[in-house]
Amino acid sequence: MRYYTKEWYHLMQHQHDLSGFRKIPDKVYSDREIRAFYEQDRKAAVAAARRSYNTPPDFRWYEELLQPDRFDPRNFLLTDPQTGADFHPETPEAARRCLEAEARAEEARFAARPPFDPAEADKEFQETYRGQLRWGGNHFPQWVRDTVDKRLIALNRMPEQAYRRLRQEERAHRRAFAAINKKAEQVLEAQDIPEWLRARFFFHDADVLRLRKQGGDAVLLLRNDGRPETPYCAVTFHAVSMLDRERGLVLRPRPDDEGLLISNCQYLYEELYRTGQGYEIHMLLWTPSALRYLTVGCRSVSIRALDASAPEICAVLSALSVSKTKDTT
Repeated sequence: MRYYTKEWYHLMQHQHDLSGFRKIPDKVYSDREIRAFYEQDRKAAVAAARRSYNTPPDFRWYEELLQPDRFDPRNFLLTDPQTGADFHPETPEAARRCLEAEARAEEARFAARPPFDPAEADKEFQETYRGQLRWGGNHFPQWVRDTVDKRLIALNRMPEQAYRRLRQEERAHRRAFAAINKKAEQVLEAQDIPEWLRARFFFHDADVLRLRKQGGDAVLLLRNDGRPETPYCAVTFHAVSMLDRERGLVLRPRPDDEGLLISNCQYLYEELYRTGQGYEIHMLLWTPSALRYLTVGCRSVSIRALDASAPEICAVLSALSVSKTKDTT
């Protein structure tokens, strides 16, 4: 990657580190004071949960979208109560009938709800706090973790001096991020890439299942949930001249609860370049241990949608089944 690098990704992740944080005076906080913060937030969380639980459902949001000059069937995905099938209503009247039926059902459920249970909200707050205590400060720079009590971080509080320094770092990150994006857009938009390839070579958050050489080609298999009926796709790099797979990029696909394949690796971003021999494609991937690069040089690219019965998918599932059998013998 030349622009959308690991360093660029770091800048993107650290532009709003202080979101939701309160600035508090600089001092050494006692256990008693931190406990008081905890109790204050716990009570506020339970009160907010109570208000939400006792707020009647409001379906007024759709009125403006049902106006004749605003109506667009694509704005509504409704469920037929008789068949259970999803559909886009053809007219505002059809949409209104369905939405009003849903509203009546929701209002009936609201009227029949049991009394609010503060113990559930209290438990949820405690679990959230424990999670924040363990993981909440991990995105901060090391100097923050070394100098600020992790209990304060878990309660979204930051001493003033650290708060000011982090705010300055956020601004610097945003400036650097914007500068890289501006340069990247100029360079990448100038590349002679066919419009169909620009439009279709977008797999953000897709699961990366397999990368295999097949003769002179390489095939990247992805689960890309854009269309439920064809949840997978195969990207074939034809006449590969270069395949640079960063060390440590190990793909471990596995079936999820629905029998569809998922992976330990997710696709993030790409850069497409035109070369004298065809294309050079740079990809940034996420794995639990680190970000990884994948770079391919090839003559041409093709992209095919695949359903769960495609031979490529069956081959992965078969290999996983064989591997599981070996592990249990």
